[in-house]
Amino acid sequence: MKADISIFLPACLLLILAACDQTAKELHDSGNVVSTQDVLESVNPLPEAKEDIPGMNDATVPPGHVAKSLKEWIPEFHRVDALLYDYTANTNDALVWSGKVHPGVLEKFTKTLSKAELERLESCVTGSRNGNWGALCYAPHHGFVFYDENDQILGHLEICFMCQNYKYAPRTETQMEQGKGPLSGNWDLQGMKKIFEQMSFPVLDHPEKWKAFFEEQK
Repeated sequence: MKADISIFLPACLLLILAACDQTAKELHDSGNVVSTQDVLESVNPLPEAKEDIPGMNDATVPPGHVAKSLKEWIPEFHRVDALLYDYTANTNDALVWSGKVHPGVLEKFTKTLSKAELERLESCVTGSRNGNWGALCYAPHHGFVFYDENDQILGHLEICFMCQNYKYAPRTETQMEQGKGPLSGNWDLQGMKKIFEQMSFPVLDHPEKWKAFFEEQK
């Protein structure tokens, strides 16, 4: 007798969700601040981050290793640009890959941060704060790219404000051994959103709105 797949698949989904919920509860009860990505990684661990591969937010990084400033994270950076991009313009959604920015970046919405804006950004991604619970998705449209004096990319941040998830690079064991440290495990996303809004960048709340926006830019 053939099994009814319409019954089997929902049952599997319920088991997966139950496992995620139990994992989240165990992490919470242990006293650790966790994010959605922490739960996902505990069920399906990510491979070790490489220099040009964004590392997912990690709320479990030991406090002693977290950078206290952007210069401590990337000492050599000369300027930082805020960017807006259509992540669907490429099969890879990363804002930076192999030393190049995403082909969906809009030049019209690319702006070099002022000293005050850079200080606000620094306050959003360093230090300690409560965890962010994001949705189980990732559709980034905003980011910051760090350049050296020769316009070579040294690192970047990317954010999906719709689902409250984010990535950044570099974040490697080698870098931590050099005493530079990764960024905070939990970011002030509302503070980061204000940076973009004050620069008149759109911050939309639905995929269809983003689709319509990028169609208007063509």
